[in-house]
Amino acid sequence: MTRLPRTAVAVLAGLVLVTAAACNSSSTSNGGSAAPSVNPNDPNSIISAVAESQIKSFHIKVAASGTFKSASLSGSSIAGALSGDLKLDGASLEGDVDVTNKAVHLTVSLPAVPIVAFVSVPMSGDIIVVDNAVYYKFGVTGLPGTKYTKSDLAGLAGRVGISVPAAGSSPITPQSLKSAMAKAGVTPNVVGVEQIGGQDAYRISFLLPLDLINALLGAEVGGASMKIDSMSIDVWVYKNGYRPAKAEFKEGSAAVGDIDLTATISDYDKSVTVTAPAAGDIAQ
Repeated sequence: MTRLPRTAVAVLAGLVLVTAAACNSSSTSNGGSAAPSVNPNDPNSIISAVAESQIKSFHIKVAASGTFKSASLSGSSIAGALSGDLKLDGASLEGDVDVTNKAVHLTVSLPAVPIVAFVSVPMSGDIIVVDNAVYYKFGVTGLPGTKYTKSDLAGLAGRVGISVPAAGSSPITPQSLKSAMAKAGVTPNVVGVEQIGGQDAYRISFLLPLDLINALLGAEVGGASMKIDSMSIDVWVYKNGYRPAKAEFKEGSAAVGDIDLTATISDYDKSVTVTAPAAGDIAQ
């Protein structure tokens, strides 16, 4: 069994939950009955409308492509598990997010992971977040016997500076989102309106502070080898209902490799049940 690095699990689980909290209603007191007044030319106005929308649950699917260079993680546990560069074409992550209860169940699929010289094997993983705990496992697809590792979500996320909201906590407000982006040096910009799934959607691009990102990566990995040359994030928000429809992350780096992640979001407010693994399925 090859375990996912704890930091990677914390980042993934934390970001999914923070995104879910950002979509949670900040207008519960008025029942969400009043439609928000949105300036289509102001990205912060659109983002505020997303934060004010009432979302109970959704389904997310992320498709990946590109190559991740194992040499960029020299000396880390990840690099030690790989015998070559990781090809991401065909890789995917998919699952359900229960916004109300801050719970997540995601499955990961990697079609070709180089773990032995000249040999790549398909690998898959499972990540469950429920009751402020994260359960995860990762191993060769079809190989029996892999058990979950359990960790405290808040503790893991805190190691990398992610604050995970607890179930029932106050939702993230438009003001706090705008303040957080400004503090991080993130600048949003409305590109225009495009069609997503036959519906009009605002496209918002985010200008990211590469110097800060590279400094954080260097501190986390323990060196300057993991340097990003370019990075972009685009988010599409449906004009009808102001709910996220799609997001795309692109990263380019001579040292790390070129990576493209595209997420699509669907099945809003359908019934979602996330439960912890049985005790016998958790490694002691």
